Amino acid sequence: MKIATCTTILCVALLLDALVIFDGSLFIHMAQAGVENFSLLDVELIQVVKDAKLLITDKPTAFRIHVYSTFYYSYFDVNVTYDFGSRWLLSRNIPIKSGNNWIYIPGGPVIYDSGQSRVWGSTTCVNWTRAGFDDKIEVVIDPFNEVDEFDETDNRKTISARFVDTKWLRILVAPLGCDPADWYSDLWDNMQFLVDTYPVAPKFNRFSWSMLSPISYNRDIPLDEYARYLSTQARILHYDRVVIVRAWGRWSLGGKAIGMLREPEDRVPVVVNCDLFRYDEALVAHEIGHTYYLWHPHDIGPPVYEATRYCVRTGEYEQTVDTFMSYNPGPWWIDKGRFDSDSRTWVDLRALGYDTEVEGTWQWNLLDQFVELEVPKPVSIIVMGGLIFSNRTIKLDHWYLIPEGTPDLLPQAVAPQKGDYGIFMLGKDRQVLSQLNFNASFTYLMDLNGTLTKAETDAVPFLFNVPYVNGTRYIQIRNAEGQVLQERAITANPPVVSVTFPKGGESLNIGENYTISWEAYDLDGDELSYLVSYSQDGGGTWIPLANNLKETSYVWNTTSLTAGDKYLIRVLATDGTNTGEDTSDGTFTTVDLTPPIISNVMQNPYADMVQPDQNVTVYADIFDLNSGVKNASLLYRYSQNNGLTWSPWTNTTMNPETRNTFKGFIPSFQYGTLVQYMILAEDNSNNIATNDNMRQYYIYTVMPENPSITTLTLLISLVTVATILTRRKIKRAPKSQTHFSASRFC
Repeated sequence: MKIATCTTILCVALLLDALVIFDGSLFIHMAQAGVENFSLLDVELIQVVKDAKLLITDKPTAFRIHVYSTFYYSYFDVNVTYDFGSRWLLSRNIPIKSGNNWIYIPGGPVIYDSGQSRVWGSTTCVNWTRAGFDDKIEVVIDPFNEVDEFDETDNRKTISARFVDTKWLRILVAPLGCDPADWYSDLWDNMQFLVDTYPVAPKFNRFSWSMLSPISYNRDIPLDEYARYLSTQARILHYDRVVIVRAWGRWSLGGKAIGMLREPEDRVPVVVNCDLFRYDEALVAHEIGHTYYLWHPHDIGPPVYEATRYCVRTGEYEQTVDTFMSYNPGPWWIDKGRFDSDSRTWVDLRALGYDTEVEGTWQWNLLDQFVELEVPKPVSIIVMGGLIFSNRTIKLDHWYLIPEGTPDLLPQAVAPQKGDYGIFMLGKDRQVLSQLNFNASFTYLMDLNGTLTKAETDAVPFLFNVPYVNGTRYIQIRNAEGQVLQERAITANPPVVSVTFPKGGESLNIGENYTISWEAYDLDGDELSYLVSYSQDGGGTWIPLANNLKETSYVWNTTSLTAGDKYLIRVLATDGTNTGEDTSDGTFTTVDLTPPIISNVMQNPYADMVQPDQNVTVYADIFDLNSGVKNASLLYRYSQNNGLTWSPWTNTTMNPETRNTFKGFIPSFQYGTLVQYMILAEDNSNNIATNDNMRQYYIYTVMPENPSITTLTLLISLVTVATILTRRKIKRAPKSQTHFSASRFC
């Protein structure tokens, strides 16, 4: 009886064309009655990868909504409630089809069963403004019941998710022997890619980057020396990473994590090739990835080459691409393992066959390092660096004792460390107050054409943030046998510094040179060395200008500054360890007098290919380092009598196509019209630039429509006439000649 009943129901359903199967369940609806249905099956939140174990506060977030529909084609609205119930977003007229629909909110796309997709709105983003467990996340489809459907009870779903704050990532960019104007916009794209793929967000400056003025490059100075010099400044001024930018040529090295796979490691500096910025938006993310223990899939990293791109900012989802830690040509993203799944694992380099003194390194996902890693509390530290030579001698840099920093070496009593070298802090009676150990290896691994290769050195750089112990009077560095290789005494008094210019209230014209000056002395009579830096945000961040100065003045080239009224100067003085500092008494102003730069003007169609009734698109690169581009205009005029008289100039707005590329339009004109145009740009300091092609203007003439077709028609006509004439000549010829000609070509 039960079997007969089920069979009867199934037959009725089939007759009514009402059988729908999805997710292993059987649903019967009355299609012929004119009533269809859609069901909300699943909701998840997307940031960088799918199914992330934690979500990042203030990072762009998308809703991925799975809806099953029996409507052949329909539109509905979706309302989402988020940010702990404090905000909501209504999306209207989302197009869905029969079957499965995966909808990304806000803005789309909608991905259908067929694999096709459709974007239905703008790619805006939502975000959560604070950390915590949010159990009030709700999605409602057809919230106003505007669509007549069979079941109104399956249109709502509530989910929960945990949002967390992350560690800071503050990056100092250091141009070394190259001009930032050549690659600044491409660097912006690299930094945007890093923000998109790393577990960071700009909230409260948790991610930020600053660029110092270009540094001249001396080929006689090893790159390691520049790296240690810049890493020292970054540590003192509280940056987490330094990106050293070099020009090596397009077909040369892309970059290197210069302090990794060696002992001791320095995770702060990386070097990148600016000639590859334009071709590789993932270059900075790749090199900094090494400093967070992300490795290539072809050597010591997980052999994962692909990733699935989920870029909420641009609305790109479910795209199979290359992981940015591979050497594959891209496009790139980060794979899920490297983002949040690969556990912390020790990689034994010797077991993998690498002949080096460096025993191994870590492999670790990014999210754990930015969220779950327990960071030592800030304490007074000594930024301590130098060189260890293979002949057992040591050269010490100038050290800086700063009141707050994050140590990367801890005393043995807290975190025992093995190593052939020890840093000993001694009291006034030379009793040991603290001991820290580290290894120094004179062989290390470097990436050579995609292969990790053993390299040797006679000098090993070291640089640490070492916790300072009150009462320390001497600091020694000893080898494994206890031999004292170097000792530095800490005198009783720190230096005293006073900035004399600029003190505050001044107005400096960008592009001019100014002499920063200060006074300093040391009660112990110690020789002093200075680090000069400036802030453009009232002291929030500091950008170094020079280090290891002996004079009490510095000539400041202000060419690369931005206009602002919150500038400060700070001078730090060290006697070798003790540090004193002073800052301008008040903020001063920088004034931008330099207009934008307009270059690479191009048009589509080309000047010799514009036809009647065809609009012309004009592109131009417009760049302003000092205050940014406020607006750009395309001015054009035309003549229909070969330049005897001209129309008035017409001004149209050019809109940004990319960060520095602007686009404008010139309307169509009739055949024979002569058109001239030029470009104007204004920056945020009201400086105006004009590119009029050196007063010749950019010019084109409207050509006849389809000139190639006209030419072809003429050619066909000529061939036709020739053929007719040839046939007439053949008819007039004698029979024998005609026969000869015919047989010749058979």
